[in-house]
Amino acid sequence: MGHLRLQKFPVTRRWSQVLTLLETNASTAAIAAASASAAKTALRAAAHDPVFEQAVWILVNAPIAARGPDFEEDLRSLGVELNDDPTLVGITSAVATALDHHGSQVGARTDLGELAHTALLETISAACAPRIDDLFGDQANSARSLLASYSSGDRFAKLARDFFARLTAKTLDTFLSRALSDLVGVDRRFQTDFERRAFDAAFSNHCSETARIVEEFAGGWYGKHLWQKGSFQRSDALKFGRYAITKLLKELERRHGEG
Repeated sequence: MGHLRLQKFPVTRRWSQVLTLLETNASTAAIAAASASAAKTALRAAAHDPVFEQAVWILVNAPIAARGPDFEEDLRSLGVELNDDPTLVGITSAVATALDHHGSQVGARTDLGELAHTALLETISAACAPRIDDLFGDQANSARSLLASYSSGDRFAKLARDFFARLTAKTLDTFLSRALSDLVGVDRRFQTDFERRAFDAAFSNHCSETARIVEEFAGGWYGKHLWQKGSFQRSDALKFGRYAITKLLKELERRHGEG
């Protein structure tokens, strides 16, 4: 989990409840659900962040661009300049530059935007890197073909789930990091840094399970939209991103109610 902070651990009733859960060794699921309930204002704000919107625009369209005959030109239409280097490193570097440029253009370099920026780069890398077998082979065609493999409804659904799971975990962690650091040591929740890292892994896994709700609708939405329209407009991507955040919030609140 990252440690970019939106603010220090906030002093509110809901966040005080989260701190109590942390100090009383409550389950990871209970802490994640309570944290999401306390951080829902930040998550709602993410849905309207310009860099988040650009990240979703790229997420939706990059696999389609990769499967077409004009990969570099199609990416350029998304604001991504490849510079004749379509390896995985080249693609992620170009996406990072595109998101930075967009944030500067609209004058909105926010912490939430930075979280969406990082979540997208990690999502693309995680989707492609483990499947590139030969680091000294034709990485350009490998990276492009792997990205293109996510242009079907069911595959895109997994890509979308990973992106929103990472974004959720990072957003919640910006609030939790300070409190968690104070709970490492003798007679505290985490006796060692290893135990703290194990909690981080379980927390991320919980966010991934929560983001399953995105996977459930994303595949059908993606496939139906491509079949009906053949492409995505920016307005389509933004509606998808906001709807995904709405569904995530409802699922997180549901889990909080069960906790």
